[in-house]
Order: sequence, then structure tokens, then C-alpha cells
Amino acid sequence: MKYLLTFAFVAAIVSEISCDIPNVFEFCSALMSDRRTSCDRSTCQGIPGKRGPKGPSGSRGIKGDSGATGSPRELEEKVKRVEAALKIITSSIPSEIINVCAMGMKSRAIPDSAISVSSEYSPEYNGRHGRLDEQQSSGLMYAAWHPQPSQIGEWFQVDLGARKSVAGVVSQGRPPCCNQWTTSYKVKVANSTDLFQSVTENGSDKIFKANTDDNTKVTNIFPTPITCRYIRIYPQTWNNVAAMRLEFIRGECFSLY
Repeated sequence: MKYLLTFAFVAAIVSEISCDIPNVFEFCSALMSDRRTSCDRSTCQGIPGKRGPKGPSGSRGIKGDSGATGSPRELEEKVKRVEAALKIITSSIPSEIINVCAMGMKSRAIPDSAISVSSEYSPEYNGRHGRLDEQQSSGLMYAAWHPQPSQIGEWFQVDLGARKSVAGVVSQGRPPCCNQWTTSYKVKVANSTDLFQSVTENGSDKIFKANTDDNTKVTNIFPTPITCRYIRIYPQTWNNVAAMRLEFIRGECFSLY
């Protein structure tokens, strides 16, 4: 009889509660204090149960149909289309990238005093004229650097003023007139003028392919960005004479090329 009364008492309490009591502690507290409570399910929810075991994997889908077999001619045509698309991209974007990533030859942020050369054919071919897109302004300025003589060992040097990251080089030949341009060069870098090291690739001095005409810009990117203060360009081969106009690319732009 005692247990029946207790059960009836519990049933009466539970029937007056508008949602389940979330845990045993709260249930027992309510029971012992003979409280009548109401609760909102959004705030009166118990601890979620444990996640059940992972169900079995579904059956594997049906294999798709094989593509059509291509021919060597189709592959060649596809490669040509890709190359044509890349040509369009690289002809329209680099000028913008060069302007943003240039270190200051064209803009003259690199002053004349920071440029030195191993030799010059005449004052009109001084290193200060070896700036990208430099143009003839008079009959006495030939808008390019031109060593005297054009031989292996001649160099064009820029002092960046402090150690900076360099990603590569942009070059041109002498402005159109005389078919003069450098066709290949090496690069050496240093933090002091008495210890230059070559830019290398696979353990050997890297020879960069340069210009094939007098005005088209050719961009060469180093294998990795290089931090240095001084950078030298050493012409290796040329058309008629080793004439050059130059710009250097910031190391921060390495990933854009």
C-alpha cells in the first residue's frame, strides 16, 4: 500500500510537468521538495546520447563509359590551342605585372648613382641609359647600355641600397635602329662588392635566354627568389653588340610568374 501511494504521488508530479525533467538530479530534487515546475524544451533538454555505430557502406557505383580514343593529330591540335591561349595571356598581362613588381629601373626609383658598369662604348651608352623602355631623346643619347668591347666578362651592376629580395630580370635590346641586343646572360649577386656568386641551377651557372629582337621585353625568373644588395648582369652572347635595357622584379612577385 505504501509503494502504491508513493507511485501515485510521483505520477501526479510528472503529470503536472510540461516536459521531461532532463536528469536524475533535477527529478529527485523536484520529487523531494514536492515542487511543481514547468519548463521549455529549448532550455530543459537532457544530455544527448552517444552516437551509434557507423552503418555499412553503400554499394559501389557503376563505372562510367570510357572516353573516345584520341589521335596524335588531335593531341597536337589541342596543344597548339593551349599554347595559343597562353600566348594571349602572357602578351596582355606581363606589362601590368612588370609595372607593379618593378624595382625601380624604369621609374628611376633606382637612381643613376646606383648603376655602374664594367665599361661603356661611349658616354651615350652609359649604364644610366640601360633602363627598361628607355627611348632616344636626342642624337647624343642612344637609350641603352653598350660595353666596350662586347666580350665575355663585361657587366652591368645595380646597387639596391640594402638587402632586398629579387625574383628575376626583364631585358630589352637597344631601341629599334641597328639590330643590337643581348641574346643570353648570366646573373651574379652579392651583399658586398668583393664576393659575387652566380645564380645557379642544378649545380651550374644558369644561362638565361634573353632577347631575339631590339624591343620585345623578355622576362627571366630565378629558380628561387634571391636576397641581395648588388646584382650584376653578364652578357654571354649577342646580336652585333651586347646592348641592354633592364628592369628587376621584386621577390614578392615570384609566385605571379
